[in-house]
Amino acid sequence: MGVSVESQSYTWRIDDLRQSGAAIKLLSLEPLLGPLANLNLAGIDWVIAGGESGPRARPMDEKWTLEIRNQCTAAKVPFFFKQWGGRSALSNTSSSPAAVSARARGRTLSITSRGRGALVEFGQGG
Repeated sequence: MGVSVESQSYTWRIDDLRQSGAAIKLLSLEPLLGPLANLNLAGIDWVIAGGESGPRARPMDEKWTLEIRNQCTAAKVPFFFKQWGGRSALSNTSSSPAAVSARARGRTLSITSRGRGALVEFGQGG
């Protein structure tokens, strides 16, 4: 199960997620619209971050992403950076599929990017 947290104003969603009975807990920090300092990543299994895309996309600061990545590294939580964002979703991805796979708590998370979207799957670890 996952929640979206796009700015500091929505970090309360992380506490709600943590209290859920979900076996795997995912944070989708997108569209990232501001810094997320001092995240409490206790009990969180995955973090995905990315910018906003589309014709009215708001800018994302590289420092925000690096800060989140550093927090994940310190907490030993897998981090996946999805896209910078911008006016065209296609400007952030290649035309060929890309795949990322990571493991946490004996489960495998696979993310396959195909053009504008991503397929996220959880499976048993091998």
